[in-house]
Amino acid sequence: MAERHPIFELHIRPMFRLLDRQYMLRIDPNLDLWDYDDVKAYSATILEKVKGPGPAGGERMPPERTGGAWPPEWISLFDRWIQGGFGRLSLGTAKNLALEEDSDLGVIHLSCRTDVPATNNGRSIAWFENEFIPRAAMTAYRLYILPGEDLSVPSSTVEISCGARIDRPIPQQGIAVIDAAGTHTVNLPSA
Repeated sequence: MAERHPIFELHIRPMFRLLDRQYMLRIDPNLDLWDYDDVKAYSATILEKVKGPGPAGGERMPPERTGGAWPPEWISLFDRWIQGGFGRLSLGTAKNLALEEDSDLGVIHLSCRTDVPATNNGRSIAWFENEFIPRAAMTAYRLYILPGEDLSVPSSTVEISCGARIDRPIPQQGIAVIDAAGTHTVNLPSA
């Protein structure tokens, strides 16, 4: 079986702890270790720092006082991510985006339909990932797509349902959803 290419959201971002992120933002406010574009832009420097002091010396990152160095397998994974072309999840395009309250259960659901790559084994998936976006000072739900292996030939797509439970309270301005078409705001239907 071929080795899967690392994906930023699944394999790389989780290696950067909150402690690492906060430390780095104090040193360089332009480098957010949880931001794909920042990590990609600084990837060579990050790799150099996590590998350890080079001929010029310097401190190995992360420093001991903030949790210590990465294990060799993390360094190898990060290097594979770079060599593999900086893989990341793709965004789906939400259709029929809705926010609904289930009063029987007392929960709120975010739902949509989206196209995913067709596979011979039906294993492409889509989900909403809740994340805080510091530069926009907001919480948003990204609609991610992970294509399964064994893609159909010729390539085609299938439409699937996707949903997430939303924690209360719902912001007055609604829930922000980021998909391939941009950022959308969805609210509970008026009574």
